[in-house]
Amino acid sequence: MTTPTPTDLELRCHCGGVQLLAANVTPAVANRIVCHCAGCRAFAERMDARDLDALGGVERMQVSPAALHITRGADALACMQQSPRGALRWIARCCGTPLGLTLRSARVPFVGLDVKRVDLDRLVRPLDDVIGPLRARVNGTFARSERPALRADTRSLLSMLAHLAPLTLRWWWRGDQRRSPFFDKGRPVVEVETLYEAREPKLLGRGCR
Repeated sequence: MTTPTPTDLELRCHCGGVQLLAANVTPAVANRIVCHCAGCRAFAERMDARDLDALGGVERMQVSPAALHITRGADALACMQQSPRGALRWIARCCGTPLGLTLRSARVPFVGLDVKRVDLDRLVRPLDDVIGPLRARVNGTFARSERPALRADTRSLLSMLAHLAPLTLRWWWRGDQRRSPFFDKGRPVVEVETLYEAREPKLLGRGCR
């Protein structure tokens, strides 16, 4: 079997004011999912991002924060949180484009990047060859009639976790949590804007919130 060639993925907001680089990505070090939680859906609608797929999910690739670099527009980065225990959602303040999310704590070396931010015009190989197959749809329930369109479903969760858990442990072991462009000394690099008053936290349910 041929070992996949590591690829540098370029990502950008809608206006190009913020640009990111995910370095040395292969299917072995990326975890591709679609999240259907109420929090992710609500945030996409709030930002008018049009990021939801036909089944109402947001597609993300999860990589080590140490692989991510802000190549343009670091001063235009903003961060929002929809509930006290919710994920930190990173956006481009210049145009309001969602970029991805992290957990609240920098101690967990993990960043989920919105796949729709990948600059496909700069990609020289098929995206599936770079970030691998869709491994699971999480935080959602689906009718039997919908399953043929899923490509992966919530029953794939265990195999997805079997892929992600060793990666996260390895990233933690080598200290990738200390090399995130979104955190400095364990704190977000920008002030977090809270949206608690705008949306009742309990309505967001389980998931990223």
